Amino acid sequence: MTPKKVASATVALNYASSTKPIGHSSGLTMKTQRLLPITLLVSLLSAGLVGCQADFDGSSGSPGSGGPGNDGSGPIDPDDGIGDDGTPTGDGTNTDTGFPNDPTNPNYPVVDGIILEEDTPIAGDGTNFGFVCTRSAQSTAGATTEVGANGLAGDTLTGLLNSLGGNSATDLLNSVGDKELAIDGTLRTASTFTLTASLLGTAIDSLDQSVLIPEPASIPAGRYAVFAVSFPPGLLDLGLLTSVTVATYLGDSATPQEAPVVLDATALDLLGTGLTGPTYAVIGRRVTQPYDRATISLSADVLAADVGDAMFVHEMCTDGAFVSMP
Repeated sequence: MTPKKVASATVALNYASSTKPIGHSSGLTMKTQRLLPITLLVSLLSAGLVGCQADFDGSSGSPGSGGPGNDGSGPIDPDDGIGDDGTPTGDGTNTDTGFPNDPTNPNYPVVDGIILEEDTPIAGDGTNFGFVCTRSAQSTAGATTEVGANGLAGDTLTGLLNSLGGNSATDLLNSVGDKELAIDGTLRTASTFTLTASLLGTAIDSLDQSVLIPEPASIPAGRYAVFAVSFPPGLLDLGLLTSVTVATYLGDSATPQEAPVVLDATALDLLGTGLTGPTYAVIGRRVTQPYDRATISLSADVLAADVGDAMFVHEMCTDGAFVSMP
């Protein structure tokens, strides 16, 4: 089942304090106020969300049900990213080739991150809820993907590429390897963000991958724009990444439909705390405005040496379900 709107117009949020930083939607650092609000929990209980089984087609039915839609999306097999023993099941060349899609499985690696609705965390970030990806944007359903920088697309991105010149423009376009693996309908594989010193000059503030929904379709309000990502072992401990941002757009507008979701350097550092293997995260939002382009951006400090593989993007989830954490 997908989360339902609370009947009342206003939900009072009674927070307990916490010291854990969270992702945020404005680009301004926000200190954590840890959920779960008592009144929100009651509302979720009344909506049938707490402790329920996820409905894997975004509405109702069995895992993996549903087929390709006319919105560029298709169902996700919930079991194909990680084996029951917690081992990635992918067979690609990436250092991490799987993504755990059942946060209630005690054998699975931890998946944290942040999913917002408007400005409120609704999954991850200490909410006691995990997110199960049930549908994703897929090439077989008409979705496409492109590499960019600085949140630009279309003519403005072309202008940036022209200003960079031949080698730098080529480096930029090659900086997301296997990009089609982010829209192949499986969590076993992933595109690979590679950061090199040549990209991190004054002209490039972020490295982007956009997922585009085929015209004239769009993902409607009430659905999701959530990227399932992972980071190589130990990378976040180095403190080299400054932010990961997710934004949605409609048509040719360069203005995001809603405030971008941002995991800043502090939140990224905490994601990797105490972990010896890859770090997994979901980043995005339950949208209140339709979109036909979702962009994930990675920013890093200017370095004297190459970072190499920095982030893997497994899928961009267009629908999902919450599960209560044990």
